Amino acid sequence: MDDKELENTYVAKLVLKNNICDDEKLNFAKAVMTRNPGKSLLEALRELNFLTPDQFKQVITMFLQFKAKQAGAAPGGAPVAGPRPPAPPPKAPPPPPIVLSDAPASGGGLDLAGGNPVLPAGAGSNPNPRIAAKSAGPKISLSMNNLAPEPAEAPAIAPVGQIAPARPLPQPQRPGGLPALAGVTPAVPKMAPTGPSDPAMAARMYELLAQTRQMGASDLHIVVNSPPIVRRNGRLGPIQGAAPLPAEECEKLLLAVLTADQRKNMPKEKAADFCLNVPNQGRYRSTIVKQRIGFDGAFRVIDSIVPTFEQLGLPEQLKRLTENHQGLVLITGPMGCGKSSTLAALIQLVNTTRDEHIITLEDPVEYLFVPEMAQINQREIGAHTKSFAAALRAALREDPDVIMIGEMRDQESVSLAITAAETGHLVFGTLHTTSAARTIDRVIDVFPAEEQGQIRSMISESIKGIVCQQLIPRKDGKGRALALEIMFNTPAVANMIRERKMFQMTSVLQTGKKLGMMLMDNSVMELVKAGVIDGLEGFFAAEDKTQFAMYAPKL
Repeated sequence: MDDKELENTYVAKLVLKNNICDDEKLNFAKAVMTRNPGKSLLEALRELNFLTPDQFKQVITMFLQFKAKQAGAAPGGAPVAGPRPPAPPPKAPPPPPIVLSDAPASGGGLDLAGGNPVLPAGAGSNPNPRIAAKSAGPKISLSMNNLAPEPAEAPAIAPVGQIAPARPLPQPQRPGGLPALAGVTPAVPKMAPTGPSDPAMAARMYELLAQTRQMGASDLHIVVNSPPIVRRNGRLGPIQGAAPLPAEECEKLLLAVLTADQRKNMPKEKAADFCLNVPNQGRYRSTIVKQRIGFDGAFRVIDSIVPTFEQLGLPEQLKRLTENHQGLVLITGPMGCGKSSTLAALIQLVNTTRDEHIITLEDPVEYLFVPEMAQINQREIGAHTKSFAAALRAALREDPDVIMIGEMRDQESVSLAITAAETGHLVFGTLHTTSAARTIDRVIDVFPAEEQGQIRSMISESIKGIVCQQLIPRKDGKGRALALEIMFNTPAVANMIRERKMFQMTSVLQTGKKLGMMLMDNSVMELVKAGVIDGLEGFFAAEDKTQFAMYAPKL
């Protein structure tokens, strides 16, 4: 094992042992290292803001102590014979100067005393400070081999143009006199346990979730007096060999995976909507509800890797939607049709191609994005903000370029989304509608009648595109095929919206094929003719069943 591997291994053990990071954060940091082979684990953790400045310096100090112990051992592991001469205390390099004027600076880097990026003059105009720090001048290496402990005391007065490092604060003491790790809250007994209320039941629930993922199913349902049921390729079926679950067992299974706060709120709320993170498995969008004879639960499998356009089978023309710098883009369809995956692929495309600020508002957070070119902030409704509307109001003051709304539920969130699109932001959102025409009507109908004329005018200008989708079981039984309706805003479309002539949308989508538009029925027919789906499935999925009459079920 070389020095770099030893460094990364020790850092991983150190942050886990001291509860600085969990397995999920380490996996994201390792993903960053995979994309950047020259980056160390400590660099990745610091870049992702998983370490505070105090934690960053503490990890460095403890690693240097570890290396000092290693240096005092012989190659065979035994201590070196004879006394060792005391080593002179290493001198810490002076902190990099911060340029206070417009004069050229020597380059970018990282202030090791504070753990903050130091940018050259003129870099403040870049909307992404991290990109500016990467591209401007030589960067100070974060390798542990080049670091030294800080002196015991910092100079009382710093020279003009520099910031003196802060004096070390006294460390809090843990019970027994052991110093606590800086930046980490000491372990204090809590009023209620935060782990599973029944570890055995929680372990059994995790096994069912793992089995669901291994089967390639999309959902797991825990239902009273029924065996565990999974949805695979759009169809429900019990797990083979599983026994029905009585009401008491269902309740124990489901409540075992809740946190203490969620269990406390369950008698009042009668439901819990959250994202369950299972170690060494992944994430699940989860809902637990109280019903007539007990508790039921539904768990949606979330992939740990953000899908790409190619993996989802999305057409190339949809990439044009990410090239807009303002406007409203809507992804619509029924439940379970892949809206979240399509939305994640679009956001990931922006993340990898544009140095902009992205804010996602989700309920709950599903895909976890690793910032690449863009800066990404993800907020969860309930955990980080009260509602979509409250989060949207706050987002407009956070200097965003792109805003993703998990679901546009009410008039206030729809109104704020339109306002954000009109004020220079690119807004992505989802709705539960089945066609482009119904989507426009749904957005307008949430407003009072006296306001709908103005909203029609605003929508006609701000809408950039609508993507309606549904998933249809494949003929070969290997998954489901994607059928799409795609609408791009054109002068003809904008005029139809203003004039309330949405009944003409079908003909516009048919004649706009050269512009990349597509009608849902045409997409379904293409899948039938290509032999991807069965004609009967196409008949049930089609809007206008006239052209699918030959595939209608025989009575």
